[in-house]
Amino acid sequence: MKKTLVIIGVCLLSTLSFFSGCVNVPEELTQFSIISFDVEPGIINQGEYANLSWVVISASSVNIDNGIGIVALTGHRIIQPTQTTTYILTASNATTTKSATAVITVKPGKTITDGIGDVSSIDSEGDTVLITYSPEIDVDNLDLIEATYTLQGTQVTLTLQVNGLIQNQGELIDINSEDFDMNSTLNYVQYGFNLTTSSDDYNILYVNKTCNFTSNAGSHNLPSSDFSANGNTLTVTFTLTSADETYQSLAITSAFTKINLSVLHDPSSEGDIDKTFIWLTDSAPNPPLADVYAEASNVGSVGETIQFNATVDTTTGQPPYTYHWDFGDQSTSAVLNPTHVYTKAGHYTYTFTVTDNADATASQTGTITIKE
Repeated sequence: MKKTLVIIGVCLLSTLSFFSGCVNVPEELTQFSIISFDVEPGIINQGEYANLSWVVISASSVNIDNGIGIVALTGHRIIQPTQTTTYILTASNATTTKSATAVITVKPGKTITDGIGDVSSIDSEGDTVLITYSPEIDVDNLDLIEATYTLQGTQVTLTLQVNGLIQNQGELIDINSEDFDMNSTLNYVQYGFNLTTSSDDYNILYVNKTCNFTSNAGSHNLPSSDFSANGNTLTVTFTLTSADETYQSLAITSAFTKINLSVLHDPSSEGDIDKTFIWLTDSAPNPPLADVYAEASNVGSVGETIQFNATVDTTTGQPPYTYHWDFGDQSTSAVLNPTHVYTKAGHYTYTFTVTDNADATASQTGTITIKE
């Protein structure tokens, strides 16, 4: 409210001067001074805007640095600094120079991180398991560790880092193309970004020095000047569809795919599918821990060794995981696939619980009847 009154006073200053003989104008509204120099908001994310405003009295010149230059005594300017910046306003009259500063803090672009060692192998049935080694590929080349998003004007820069090296292998294939051979063998490594803004959804897929870009406007391959793969880092730049889009979310993926499609689609080769189906993948951020499955025989006998099995979707949650079985007879196990011997007949409810690295949990229960 004070600032509003001051600005109104400045606007009326010239009018009041005509009546200075009969009106007492406050001294603070006539002497040379910098009334205010502010930036709002004072903290922004990279790519966002802020409003720089100022009020100066009785100066012959006013100048603001960082490329703004000479300005009126009172005004405002929309700014979009890319880093934390101090703006200096310098005001002068015939005998004096005064200055004021306004600081805006710019937070770096968005960053997402991923734990090391969470590459998953997914079989033809959709079951997943964490892996650290494959004879087909260096698993570190798929192990995502970080991605960043930065915005300069309307130009977006995305980066993706892996624990090993960005691997160039295979070719980008359009499975919806009329030329796609359903009996071919897929063998490629891919890296992907999914950026969601307030008005568009951008999907970027990189395979062996080719980068495909898809948005609401359509799909095309980016020119080589818009992306690079150096060492463990993939970098992609592009222009937003509209200038007023705001960031909502970023997700990244990596995958190695080796599939013999002729075997996959041949009903007589069912037993050979897993030998010709290799899909290794990592993603970040992982969706919440989910898809826990636990099982055992419905019936057993006292003294019999019962096998308990569990699976966890390793593309969810934050590995590593810890496991806990409660067999319903005050016995427990911390093994993923344990065995257990019941010593008394009865009906038992067992519970399998998995806890991820962020202390999120998921569980499943089952029942077993033990006879004499």
